[in-house]
Amino acid sequence: MSIYGEFADEFRPRPSWWRIAVVSVAQFLIGVAIANVLLAIADGVILINAGIARALIIHPGTWRTWISIAPHGFDAEHALVAVGFLIVGEIVLDFLPMPRTLAMRHFAVVIAQSFAAFGAVTLAIVQPALAGICIALAAAAVVWRAEIAAVRSFNNVIDMKRPRRRALVWLLRVGIIAALAAVPNARLGELLFLGIVTLIASLSRKPRDEYEETAEPELHEASAVLPLIAALVVGGMLWLAPRVIVISMRGVSIRPWKTIESDLAKRLSDRPARR
Repeated sequence: MSIYGEFADEFRPRPSWWRIAVVSVAQFLIGVAIANVLLAIADGVILINAGIARALIIHPGTWRTWISIAPHGFDAEHALVAVGFLIVGEIVLDFLPMPRTLAMRHFAVVIAQSFAAFGAVTLAIVQPALAGICIALAAAAVVWRAEIAAVRSFNNVIDMKRPRRRALVWLLRVGIIAALAAVPNARLGELLFLGIVTLIASLSRKPRDEYEETAEPELHEASAVLPLIAALVVGGMLWLAPRVIVISMRGVSIRPWKTIESDLAKRLSDRPARR
């Protein structure tokens, strides 16, 4: 039983449907942006380790990894980064102390799912079939576990026993984000992966009743603040899209991507492929 189990469903202090949608969309936009910045930093570090660049080049506006150090074979560097994304996602989901508010518990779920889908799966795409499938399966396990945790958290304030109710909450939480797959140039594979795995996980089992205290169950503060933060984050990412951040011993600078794109592409193409 949840902490509000003694109340009839209509009398529980719970979030409005529109607040669930607003908070979830904002959190996913922030989570995907964080995953993309970390992916861009990893790309820059890989360039330095490969001897292709002398400065740390960060291009977070791509929303997809643009480097393949081993374009015709197993890319060990990115495979390790994918594993790192999954490990960090698990740490945030299971071990990082989080406030007991519904919004923060859900944000831990979003970070785990964003790192798995938009970090590990993005990197799985550039791998050969077998390695890519293994990474994708591991990412699916993380997303699945995070979705079960999300259903359990919402069951504290909303009756999630009925499949129809779980489907509605999934639609508001993840379905809106997954629907972005229909937008041109969107990250189709990652969005479909996230949507399919989370929907199956959400409908797969009825949550157990648990005694868990949930603070701020109505999401008033989160629905007011998070959209503003998400708008700033997305605006910053769009502004950075045609630019790169270059960090060197001389300092930090922001340059147009076109000024270094052709040179990096040539250096990458000149490297022999690994098998």
